[in-house]
Amino acid sequence: MTLPAVIVRETVISMVINSMISVGVFLLLFGIDRPVSPTALGWDFLPQSFMIALMGTMVPAVLLRKRLGTSLGQILLCSLTIAIAATVIFGGLADALMHRLFAGSIAADQALLLKLGYGAALAAIVTPTALLIHARKSGSPT
Repeated sequence: MTLPAVIVRETVISMVINSMISVGVFLLLFGIDRPVSPTALGWDFLPQSFMIALMGTMVPAVLLRKRLGTSLGQILLCSLTIAIAATVIFGGLADALMHRLFAGSIAADQALLLKLGYGAALAAIVTPTALLIHARKSGSPT
């Protein structure tokens, strides 16, 4: 399998896993039986962003470590850097949008769909980014 095909496969897997984890955490924190405040939902995008970016970059890179030619230290540093950047940029933007778009509470089902979509979208951004960074650093043909 070519490296681009492997990156696509790992990205799709990351999107599915991270969106399902996002749903699970949402249900644990907020439930489905009552509306969610935009403030609580907005703040929750920050740890969600960090964990999706960290695990959505570290796990695929560790699995493909030999093929990518990177060390565990390089993977950890890259994953932490991407996770911090994603938290600040995407998590901060999502938090700000919650306050701008929603004046009152958000129905739980709508909030759940937002979190599910956000989890998948963020994984679709960070997973291939990290894998391409590792591939290019090692000189692997992409």
